[in-house]
Amino acid sequence: MEKYYNLINGELMPPASGEYFENINPADGSDIVGLFPKSSAKDIELAVQAAKNAFHLWSDMPPPGRGELIYKAGELLLANQERLAKVIVREMGKTMPESMGDIKSSA
Repeated sequence: MEKYYNLINGELMPPASGEYFENINPADGSDIVGLFPKSSAKDIELAVQAAKNAFHLWSDMPPPGRGELIYKAGELLLANQERLAKVIVREMGKTMPESMGDIKSSA
């Protein structure tokens, strides 16, 4: 079973509490998707501080550079659309067409 972590300030980090919870496939109660961090206020504080620090770097970047990064993120979503949609189906219980649509509209 895969264990997931918080992504804070570009680093994968375990939750401050050290606790995890099982995410179970809603369509198949015997399928445990993985262990996910049971994050706390401390994790939120770290994430908010990292976001505040990143904001200054982001706001100093010229708009064309920001646009290029956002465009690249959309390209990556579309390039991995089917794989990501399968994850959404398993984790959220959505249908494949609905999951594909969610990704396409996000890109």
